[in-house]
Amino acid sequence: MKLTILGSSSALPTSERYPSAHVLNAHERLFLIDCGEGTQMQMRNRIRFGKINHIFISHLHGDHIFWTLRTAFDFSLMGRKIPLHLYAPGKYDQILKSHLLDFDIHLSLRLILFLLQGKILLKSWMINISV
Repeated sequence: MKLTILGSSSALPTSERYPSAHVLNAHERLFLIDCGEGTQMQMRNRIRFGKINHIFISHLHGDHIFWTLRTAFDFSLMGRKIPLHLYAPGKYDQILKSHLLDFDIHLSLRLILFLLQGKILLKSWMINISV
């Protein structure tokens, strides 16, 4: 296993430190953890986007929520067909549904959402919105 820290500056980046972003490589399976806005730029030339299948959000701050939505949209624009698994706190589904509808976001990939509270899985569901 290998942990790559792409940023460690919380929601307020500096010229030397990017917003929080972590990639866990477990047997060549990549897991993104609590990534903030702009993580795509930090990943360029370091992490293969196509190997990312799981994203974990530990809390519902805007930097993580907006980045996750932007990343799903980017994957959709790149023609991704492999489902993207999102693991997030229990109220994330309300935020996700609202953003997809309010901003008229259409994805060509499936999002599989796992809503968690501590160690408990509250529910899981799949979003499949095609353009």
